[in-house]
Amino acid sequence: MLLVLVVLAYLYISPVRGLISDLHDASSRHLQVVSLERTYAQLRAQERTLARASTLEIEARNLGLVRAGEREYVVSGLPANCRVTGRALSVLDTAVHHWQDGDRRLGQAPAAQRRALERVIERIVAELRWRLGSSFTIDELVDCYDGSPAWSLGLALQASPAEPMAWEQWVSDAAFYRHMRRARDWPKGARGARGSG
Repeated sequence: MLLVLVVLAYLYISPVRGLISDLHDASSRHLQVVSLERTYAQLRAQERTLARASTLEIEARNLGLVRAGEREYVVSGLPANCRVTGRALSVLDTAVHHWQDGDRRLGQAPAAQRRALERVIERIVAELRWRLGSSFTIDELVDCYDGSPAWSLGLALQASPAEPMAWEQWVSDAAFYRHMRRARDWPKGARGARGSG
């Protein structure tokens, strides 16, 4: 009887060992699959980023290139404590260029359209206050700017439905320029400039 039990135990041990080995292999392969899926998702996100025209523009500006007929702008007056990463700095350069251009165009806008443009700018600034809160950094504003065309056009249409000029991206850029001066890392003396409303 003891011999039969030993034989039965031996017959069960071999499959149990195989099962444990298979479970270990499956667990190891599952971890590999999870790691590969994570890598794939990161690569897809990187591919989407690289496919955007704005990324190409940022990389070109990092090399010091400007578009034909465009003037090069130098961002100055940033406080010493402004913590902007290398990636964000190139984005900041591009963003501030657009924001300054928007503010310049706002200053040149016909008086008849100025009221509609100001409505849009105030609506976008209010949205920025909601998205960023009352205390934000320039770096956070730059991050918000990256996806802003998706929501700022809708706000412009709501604020000035009868004024197509107010729907243009430069109007949103002027709003970002205005809001930038409220950043906690923006120089205090620069806040009183035109349009700081």
